[in-house]
Amino acid sequence: LIVSGANKIRYTADGTIGSWGKLFAGDTDSFGDHYAITHYDDKVAFAGYQFVMTWALDDTSYTSLGTPTGANTKINSMVEYEGDLIVGGSFTAIDGVPAENMARWDGTEWFAMGQGISSLGSAEVRYILVDEDGALLVGGHYTKDGDLNDLDAISIWNGAQFVNAADNYVGGTINAIGVYSGSFEL
Repeated sequence: LIVSGANKIRYTADGTIGSWGKLFAGDTDSFGDHYAITHYDDKVAFAGYQFVMTWALDDTSYTSLGTPTGANTKINSMVEYEGDLIVGGSFTAIDGVPAENMARWDGTEWFAMGQGISSLGSAEVRYILVDEDGALLVGGHYTKDGDLNDLDAISIWNGAQFVNAADNYVGGTINAIGVYSGSFEL
């Protein structure tokens, strides 16, 4: 079990909540608040405001996976999907690669995911989930894809672009997505 928050990541190897260990040598790290954490490539991946990192629990150092950039730059959610690390948040590029709020790390470099997620105002991906069937679902505060085609705030990746995931879903912001009995729930 690994938890993260304001400049701290704690873990417990045996699942015992009372026996927290520090991931970093000091009490805090220097990266700032952590907004997303996941398992990726047998490591802990964590991200926040202008950083994406990985850390192997049996190691003594972290690895940077590049720097997201943009006006309101933050990684809110990430997940391992088909062997790659998928990140979403509010950014326009990551490590110099143009990417509208969604990006994919293949273990070597960053790529945009289609035309991304956008809006006529500010857009933000808040949650990413891979369901039991392997579908990549994305939720947040947005109304368009990167080509400015209408897109509901709950979307699914079809391998080339994001498309509406739910019929007749009417507006609003998605803050979380869960899987219940094989179906996704908002």
